[in-house]
Amino acid sequence: MIPLRFPGNCAKCGAELEKGTLAYWDADHKLVYCLAHLPADAASAQAAALKGLPGVGDGRQGSQARAAPVDFGVAGASAQREYDRRVARRERRVRAEHPVIGGALLALFGDPQPTVAWSHGATGERAVGRRLEELRDKDVITVHDRKVPRSSANIDHIAVGPSGVYVIDAKYRETGRVTVRRTGLFGSGPRQLWVGGRNCTGLVEKMPWQVDVVKGALSHLSEAVDLAVRPMLTFVNADWGLFPSAVDMDGVLVVWPKEMAKVVSQPGDVLPEAARRVAEHLARVLKPA
Repeated sequence: MIPLRFPGNCAKCGAELEKGTLAYWDADHKLVYCLAHLPADAASAQAAALKGLPGVGDGRQGSQARAAPVDFGVAGASAQREYDRRVARRERRVRAEHPVIGGALLALFGDPQPTVAWSHGATGERAVGRRLEELRDKDVITVHDRKVPRSSANIDHIAVGPSGVYVIDAKYRETGRVTVRRTGLFGSGPRQLWVGGRNCTGLVEKMPWQVDVVKGALSHLSEAVDLAVRPMLTFVNADWGLFPSAVDMDGVLVVWPKEMAKVVSQPGDVLPEAARRVAEHLARVLKPA
């Protein structure tokens, strides 16, 4: 399974698959399949790859897997590591080039903006992670900072609660009002999400493939057959105005941390035991970033 480089249609059900959607590409026949309609050989291969994980394979293997410790991840861990790596690399370079005044130059000019962005990313993810961890007494289990298979990308948070599964992307903004703008003549075009002076619509457009990754990880777990998987974009430290309101952008819910917690912890039909099994399965299938 790969993120599609071009849009297409599922050869089985005809569903439209946008660019970046996780799907199965049959190179021999030049056909693409959505994750819900994998051809028999691809489904068998995926089942074999997941054999022994909770909810997959024989009971003995699944029991052994459940007995092993589960790593639910640390919010913001990979972003913090990348920030630390960049800071250390810059310090080594500056001190090597300017042995006498290197320390002063580092203190005077500070970190470049791309490096600072990684620090802000880690800050936002930790803030959202803390809010999610506070929901454990409401039967919400969260998996943090997971790798996307065959990609350098990661998923910030996956929360499993009474109302289903939520794929959450956390973003930190120092300043800026969250607004939705209409494009085109007389506002007849697509909507755009803006935070301050930055067009953040691209963040919304990246959410469906994260959902596809989670759905793919759950595709062989019996408890997750009917579970809804919903995308959510959470802005930390942004300005939502005096009377804040959540924004629905093409099925992606855009919210602030408090509202995120309210949505994730809302009542539903998923029992606590099932939620934990789903979260543990995700934590094992999707490795820490």
